[in-house]
Amino acid sequence: MGILLTIILNVLVLPSLPIFLQQIALASSSSTVSLSPSLLLHSTKQQHFIDLCCAWGDKLATGILKYEIVGGNSAARQAINQAIGEWNSKINGIKLVERSVHNNDITPADIEINFNSDAQNVIGNIGHSSSKSSGHMIAGDKTIRMVRPGESTINFDNQGFIDQVSITISTSALGSSFNTGKLEQIAKHEIGHAFGIGHTNFVSDLMSPILTTKTKTSISACDVNAILEANQWKVARSSNDTPFPPPVSSLRC
Repeated sequence: MGILLTIILNVLVLPSLPIFLQQIALASSSSTVSLSPSLLLHSTKQQHFIDLCCAWGDKLATGILKYEIVGGNSAARQAINQAIGEWNSKINGIKLVERSVHNNDITPADIEINFNSDAQNVIGNIGHSSSKSSGHMIAGDKTIRMVRPGESTINFDNQGFIDQVSITISTSALGSSFNTGKLEQIAKHEIGHAFGIGHTNFVSDLMSPILTTKTKTSISACDVNAILEANQWKVARSSNDTPFPPPVSSLRC
């Protein structure tokens, strides 16, 4: 029996919607692991898609979403701000602005980012005959050790639009601390979910459900286009338009 060591990078908790899981494969294994229930990873010869989850509602009317970083040391906070800075440089029509606690700003943050000292361990066994409906695709029996260093919880209003997002990022896993580059990458991925997008079906993109050495750490045009499509009512229409959900469930990259 082989051993496959993986990291579940995030859990996107969507009430009444599927849960998306992301993994980072750390062991040198030819096995393909996918825990995303909606997208399976494809080869580079097949069409590439990204999932669209949901749209922000009236809170996005001004084009500004406020975020707040709670806790964390200076290096971790800098990594988060760098991730946010890259998103702000890539998206027109939506800007993330840090909530100012020094100007008597009593409005709650739209996106709250917290830190956890150590990622939660998840241990399981997946055999050769894993059910396709469960989203698992493993070649041969594997013992899997997993950790969950990031989690995004999306809250919806009574019309089904994103109302608030809580992100938790762990600073270490399996006895090792994440460097600032890894924290920034995790944060960029989680913020992508906070904007309303899901996962890609290929490994080279930041929003891939499996992170490998081929996965890019920068935000791609695919990611940006998906966010603009998800929040089309705001970024592609008049600001007087009424919010509407994403017109499609996935977008070709």
